[in-house]
Amino acid sequence: MPRFNFQLRVAHPDSIPESIKQFDDVMFAAVKSLFGNCSLTTVDMDRISLPISQSGFGIASARTTALPAHLASRLQSLDLQSQLLGHANTEILHARVAPLFNSFNTQLPEAQRFTIAQVRESSGPQHMLASLRNNMLLQELLSTRDVPRDRHVIESCLKDSGGWLDMFPLPEKGLVFSAKEWRCAARFRLGKPIYSQPITCPCCKKAMLDIYGIHATYCQGEGDCTARHNMVRDALFDAAKEGHMQVERERGFLLSDDVSGEKPADILLHNWSHAQDLCVDVCIANSLEYSSLNRTFDSMEPLNNKENTKRAKYGHSCASRGLLFKPF
Repeated sequence: MPRFNFQLRVAHPDSIPESIKQFDDVMFAAVKSLFGNCSLTTVDMDRISLPISQSGFGIASARTTALPAHLASRLQSLDLQSQLLGHANTEILHARVAPLFNSFNTQLPEAQRFTIAQVRESSGPQHMLASLRNNMLLQELLSTRDVPRDRHVIESCLKDSGGWLDMFPLPEKGLVFSAKEWRCAARFRLGKPIYSQPITCPCCKKAMLDIYGIHATYCQGEGDCTARHNMVRDALFDAAKEGHMQVERERGFLLSDDVSGEKPADILLHNWSHAQDLCVDVCIANSLEYSSLNRTFDSMEPLNNKENTKRAKYGHSCASRGLLFKPF
């Protein structure tokens, strides 16, 4: 890999098209094997080539890396070339690199275009050019207005949403993916089918389990939603105990003496503020709740709606009994 990256920096992309194609073909075959029996398009591969922070998988392709790499190398070495060839040839060197520079620069939106001087002054020219290219590609993906995919792209850009992709497995802590689990998570991130056909959800036995696995993320019948809720609740409880705080889990009868009374506290923290106890209600929001609506998508909207619903349900009742309330 380092040797091929060196080749991309020293050779003009038009002079090594076969090498670029062969490299990408090998990478494409490897990626397809990771995703299993799943049809991947050119658009999917462009998405996979994006950095993890921009909804991708960080598996760069030679096709998209070649021009930024070679252009950055040419611009970085202009002074050295001038010294080797004589300063009288400086204008000739600039003239030779100008067409390559212009071919890259004109692909960018006008507001993002730059000068040769800006690239040369950058501490990381190749990173700068690659970032500009990635931003452009991400905007192209979003501009297609394929609504379900837009939502996946936006969700995958959220902070830490792709943290699982570059974490080391810790088997002793149970933090390790099986091949099947990784494949499901990868397909979900890319917006590719996980199941061959929709079936009735085996957990809630009401809704249809869609082929993309979206229903599983918010199913109330002992699905992923319930599992995440319990894991977050237990993590908060354990952290409070380790901090030597007075804490109770799933405390009942806070709002009613009735056995079936509502419970606003997954975690109850005693003496949180001014001798008042804090009810922490863990909320798991479905980030794709509005995936069927063809409108501008705000990734925080489902979470904000969930918080407002919880406050309307428990806020006043808790306050009337001298309790603080916080949806989490």
